[in-house]
Amino acid sequence: LLSCWQAWHAWAVMNFEAVLHYKHQNQARDEKKKLRHASGASITSANTEGSNSESDAESTENSPIPSPVQKKVTEDLSKTLLMYTVPAVQGFFRSISLSRGNNLQDTLRVLTLWFDYGHWPDVNEALVEGVKAIQIDTWLQVIPQLIARIDTPRPLVGRLIHQLLTDIGRYHPQALIYPLTVASKSTTTARHNAANKILKNMCEHSNTLVQQAMMVSA
Repeated sequence: LLSCWQAWHAWAVMNFEAVLHYKHQNQARDEKKKLRHASGASITSANTEGSNSESDAESTENSPIPSPVQKKVTEDLSKTLLMYTVPAVQGFFRSISLSRGNNLQDTLRVLTLWFDYGHWPDVNEALVEGVKAIQIDTWLQVIPQLIARIDTPRPLVGRLIHQLLTDIGRYHPQALIYPLTVASKSTTTARHNAANKILKNMCEHSNTLVQQAMMVSA
């Protein structure tokens, strides 16, 4: 069993590190692009002389609209990231399910992949299957991270977070009630609504606990 866990863990980490490599590569490329556009805009605004046609040419050249080549590079990078993200997610879930000790680091790595790439359907599918395969208690150690993302604008990411928190609330309502009650008092509408939706689900099985928490925090 130990060797099986080690194999899955090593496989997951290898793919995870590849994801980080290409993610940083993508970020560096985006930073260079921003610097080029900023530099081009400064030159264009400073250069008040010359014909309109010259200004138009500069404006087109410095436009933030990506060229076909840039689009192709972005698409290829996304495909490469996907190629490593799915097996990393699958590997970490297998590693977590086989581990007998502390699996916090692997769980946090799953969250990193989830929050960054869970909006991709293939990654979301791997996450949904993985969540089903491990013990619900695994998530108790990362409740703050999950609740921090309940108002994510990404539908696939948000849907799975809400489902998981609802499941945690069914089995461990005491672990969830305080941070959810705090989130329900948020001045951010999306966050307030998301927290209240989960609390409403919890009322079906832990109504007294929810009502008491709401009274105390009022």
